[in-house]
Amino acid sequence: MKAIVLDHYGTPDVLYLTEVPDPVSGTNEVLVRVYASSVNPIDIGVRQGRVLSSEPHRFPLILGWDAAGIVEDVGDGVTDFVGGDRVVLISEQPSSGRGTHAELVAVPSTQIVKLPETINFVTAAAIPLAGITALQAVKALSLSPGQLILINNPLGAVGGFASQIARQLGLKVISPISPHLAEEARTQGVEWAVPVDQSLNNAVREVVSEGVDGAIDLVGADIAHQTFSAVKNGGAYTTVLPEWWKPGGSYTEDRAIKPIVVENKPNQADLSKLVEWLNLGVLSPRIEQTFSLAQTAEAHRLHEKPGLTRKLIIENA
Repeated sequence: MKAIVLDHYGTPDVLYLTEVPDPVSGTNEVLVRVYASSVNPIDIGVRQGRVLSSEPHRFPLILGWDAAGIVEDVGDGVTDFVGGDRVVLISEQPSSGRGTHAELVAVPSTQIVKLPETINFVTAAAIPLAGITALQAVKALSLSPGQLILINNPLGAVGGFASQIARQLGLKVISPISPHLAEEARTQGVEWAVPVDQSLNNAVREVVSEGVDGAIDLVGADIAHQTFSAVKNGGAYTTVLPEWWKPGGSYTEDRAIKPIVVENKPNQADLSKLVEWLNLGVLSPRIEQTFSLAQTAEAHRLHEKPGLTRKLIIENA
């Protein structure tokens, strides 16, 4: 099969299209012909050598976590899928070496969900990694309908899903937004847009003086500190960027807030819920551009440019 591989870490130039052996479906695995996959920030980090897994990456390495396509074959023990099924999946490629920027990928059957005919492959491929991360971040807050949630990057890949999911769960979303993006943010579920040119904590507390019930950090650095400060005492806080947090200062037990680090854990039930919402029209990915498999390096270059907030999709011919 054709795949995009890299033999060492580096710039997008290290990515190249080549022929590699076809994967096979092992026990409890499903072999899928990939029609579309997507580029995520973790792909950029892995390629640059900034994101390491518990096991060393095995070169040549195939990147890509998300995919949508058609089942080609199933291994022993698989009873829920048959050849010809339309599916969407998530592959834990950094540790398994089985990326989705290829014509075929084999993954455990527990990481795959059937895809309705009403959802196209390009749309579906934008969902798994960012969507599951967003859903798990929102759920980790354990908030109730009507409560106020702060999402500090509501137009990013994860933030866009988090805002829509929060709205679907009955939460009220507040976010820092530039005026020219306010209308787009509202379509994603943001009810209150606060200025980006002042302290996030101060801006939020002008809307709700006691602070928000919960918050999700998707930015890190100083914005993460401001986001934490905007949470009321006893509130809930999750982050997907744990490196910012250090004990001391305002991060003390007297505020009764314990930061929760959210690490994407492939979950069939979560992916199934996302597909359900996608099919109902209450969840919608924002897609910037599609590329051919041979143009994956070009997609990486675009992803590295500042200001990109929408998903980039790799579409196989």
